[in-house]
Amino acid sequence: MERPEVEHRHPPPASETTIETDIGAAASDSTDAHRAGRFDPVALGLLAAALLYAGLTIDRGWIPHDDGMLGQSAVRVLTGELPHRDFQDMYSGGLSYGNALAFALFGIHLLAPRLLLLASFVGFAAVSFSLGRRFAGQRAAAAVVLLGTIWGMPNYPAAMPTWYNLFLAALALWCVFRFLDTDRRRWLVAAGAACGVSMSIKIVGVYTLAAVLIGLALVEAEPRGAHGEAGRSGGARVYAAAVAAGLCAYFVLVLALIRAHLDLASLVHFAVPSLALVGVAAWRIARAPVDGDAASRLNRLARLVAPVLLGVALPIALLLVPYVASGSVGALVDGVFVLPFRRPSLAATSSLPLPLTTFAPALVPLTLGVLAATGPQRLRRGALAAFAVALAVVLILGGRDRVYPAVWGGLLLLPVLLTVAVMLGAWRTWRRPGTPTRPPLEAALAALVLGTFTLVQYPYSGPIYFFYLAPLVALVALAGTSMAPAGARAPALVLLVFTLLFGARWVATADLFATAQGRYAARPPLERMELDRGHIRLPASERAEYEALAEALRELSAGTGVTFVTPDAPEAYFLSGLRNPTPFFYDFLDDPAGRTARILTTLERADVRVIALNRAPSLSGPPPPDLVAELERRFPSAAILGRFVVRWR
Repeated sequence: MERPEVEHRHPPPASETTIETDIGAAASDSTDAHRAGRFDPVALGLLAAALLYAGLTIDRGWIPHDDGMLGQSAVRVLTGELPHRDFQDMYSGGLSYGNALAFALFGIHLLAPRLLLLASFVGFAAVSFSLGRRFAGQRAAAAVVLLGTIWGMPNYPAAMPTWYNLFLAALALWCVFRFLDTDRRRWLVAAGAACGVSMSIKIVGVYTLAAVLIGLALVEAEPRGAHGEAGRSGGARVYAAAVAAGLCAYFVLVLALIRAHLDLASLVHFAVPSLALVGVAAWRIARAPVDGDAASRLNRLARLVAPVLLGVALPIALLLVPYVASGSVGALVDGVFVLPFRRPSLAATSSLPLPLTTFAPALVPLTLGVLAATGPQRLRRGALAAFAVALAVVLILGGRDRVYPAVWGGLLLLPVLLTVAVMLGAWRTWRRPGTPTRPPLEAALAALVLGTFTLVQYPYSGPIYFFYLAPLVALVALAGTSMAPAGARAPALVLLVFTLLFGARWVATADLFATAQGRYAARPPLERMELDRGHIRLPASERAEYEALAEALRELSAGTGVTFVTPDAPEAYFLSGLRNPTPFFYDFLDDPAGRTARILTTLERADVRVIALNRAPSLSGPPPPDLVAELERRFPSAAILGRFVVRWR
């Protein structure tokens, strides 16, 4: 069978100079050290700083219902329950098994899943550094890892599934690059496995699979040599039309995904990146400097795609084993693909993109940066100085009411701008005859991953979700700089320094809930929760409140081992160690029809002696008045503990 036409990367002879692109002179490597395989000490220091910062912040803060949901899901798996069959897992189910493993390894407390997340982050940092080295030297790649860390996981270190989706997206990209280097299909199997594990954790892993499949269509279009003439045969046109139809189908699916919110902001944030990916990929495939009839090219593409699909199937098959064995596949399918679309109240919890007007204040520094990079030579130096001064002023005033939201307004558009810019940069490079095709291919592959991964923000597009994108944004910015003219490196270095300092000064010190609202407030002092199931640091008032709540629920449960807390307080079950007699964690996910009667029957059957009413739920509205009235009648004694009213009989 014919081998796919891919370009091989070979190490240069010792007499040749390796081509490296760094952001400014400060990021340049020592060529001699690189040839000798030595690690640059500055790069090592930057990487060590990133890992140390992640380690020191892994126990910092929480969103109660998130940590509680993660903890309770894993505990229910440990007790033999099956996600989606026995309780409403919020995700695909694989994360609950992973967190159960963390409990088995480190003990049942809130820090345990975070320790597993931290270990995964170390691997992600190594992969990110390796990816950065595709586009730059050691120092620039390490600086990008540090930047992605400051703007990434430490801002919200709960073991949320989207962190793993991010890590696995980077791993899948790295595996595709390894395939390009070696032409060994085991790397495509590994890339598919990364996508499959990601989907098993949270279904949005399918976005990374889309990036890999589109990327392989670009790989198939690469010539074996450095460059060549575009194929013109009828077979090539038929093949290009067939692949273009598939790309258009992907774009239509993106529009279908966001169909409930087709306003301008959503179209810009989600449809524009996809359009750039699809448009440039279709052009490249149509103008590919390779030839062959439609059948032969489809065969080459199939030989690239098949190993990926095999890899995807392996972890998904593993996840399916307990469901097949227990005849519960229908429950899994219903929980992952059907129930989310049956929950009309889910729309009430969505957070759509900020209005495009929030981006307006960022136009001034953006314009200066563009002039400094691409403007007339006589203007560049002055524009660069003005760009640096503008960013310095923003850095100094970063916490002000108008400045902080304006910075976020610009940041939230970065994934869109970078995806479009890098794809257009690859298009311009491919259009020039006689230029190497491999660098734009690698940059385009990175942009594909970012452009598809932006969809994880739908329908929750608040600033917090930018943290999941930030490391990919930093990496793709480095890829884009590697293709930019040499004059663009100085503005890029200025922007790198600014984002590092702004992140360290303002983002890393901000209260998470304030940032979610687009404003700055300093994070309050934190104290370690002393509960057996605690082990993370919280504001003093929250720590005392939840310690008192857990103690009261345990004491008043009268040894039954069960309680009921509503609405939206899975953390109360987890911290108290008491069982939740219902299959749901968040009230808005339960069917409202007949809910009061179902709950009362469940409480009676489970012999519940103590309940708690959450007076400040984060997602659901207040419980129905008829339910509250009946709970007050059946549990007449009451005490107020912070946001909770504890009632018992």
